[in-house]
Amino acid sequence: MLVAPQWIDRVSWAESKVFVGLSRAAIKQSPKYTDQSLIDRDFETRLYGHYSRHGYWVDESALGHVGLPLIRPAEENGGGPQNPAPLRPIK
Repeated sequence: MLVAPQWIDRVSWAESKVFVGLSRAAIKQSPKYTDQSLIDRDFETRLYGHYSRHGYWVDESALGHVGLPLIRPAEENGGGPQNPAPLRPIK
């Protein structure tokens, strides 16, 4: 399992747990990571898209919608956890 550090809500060292604001089901369906996985922009794009988050590499000011959340129109074009659709701003 792999999540971006900014998605971590808190860490309990006493319990050896990391708490994130993501559902267990969403995490289980996320793009698979192994020791042999290459963490490249394609993998990052799939990971961030799976959780409907824009990537750290996106220049929000260039998008023209700073502060607006992004959604994945999965129903519109067949996207989903294994085939994420491109992100688009909510209007």
